Amino acid sequence: APDLVVVLLGGNDICSRDCTQPGACGSPLFSDTEWRDAIGLGLAPLVAALPENATVSLGSVPRVQDLYAAGQAKEDLENDVNCDAIWQTADICRIATDPATVNGETQAQRLLAIAARQRRYNEILREEALAYDSNANGLNPRGLRVVAEYTDELTASVGTLAFGPNDINGSDCFHPSLLGQNAIAERLWRNSPVR
Repeated sequence: APDLVVVLLGGNDICSRDCTQPGACGSPLFSDTEWRDAIGLGLAPLVAALPENATVSLGSVPRVQDLYAAGQAKEDLENDVNCDAIWQTADICRIATDPATVNGETQAQRLLAIAARQRRYNEILREEALAYDSNANGLNPRGLRVVAEYTDELTASVGTLAFGPNDINGSDCFHPSLLGQNAIAERLWRNSPVR
């Protein structure tokens, strides 16, 4: 049985949404309550199933809001990369990468709202980790260790890593390049509760 489980989530949860404001579309970014409930749906059974002395580390939600600027910068650096065309053709994270006004929201509005939600999602991950770790919620009676990799916006974590052009690959201008994967792994390692 594992004694360390690292959970990474959130980027696809942002990218799978169609707008940032409730009422603007049928699938807006998750509210605080929806996000907290979703974390609990995964975390409660995980904590219940792991052996005693196990640790659960919640990695933070990456900065999806950086994708558009990173892709534009990548296009400027590499003549053979056209992130805009890739994003439109492959329908990649449209909430962040589509420059058009969609569901009444400009791209600038969406990127600001994504940044606010991403930050709040990480705060909620930290709050939930604290509630489980202390058993304040009554869902961790065996005292498993539950920690969040995110502390705040001033402390290095995956959630504070600002993606640049070299951090995303050229094939889809979305997923981390080798350099980006190394940066993520380095942050996770430095913030690991068991290193």
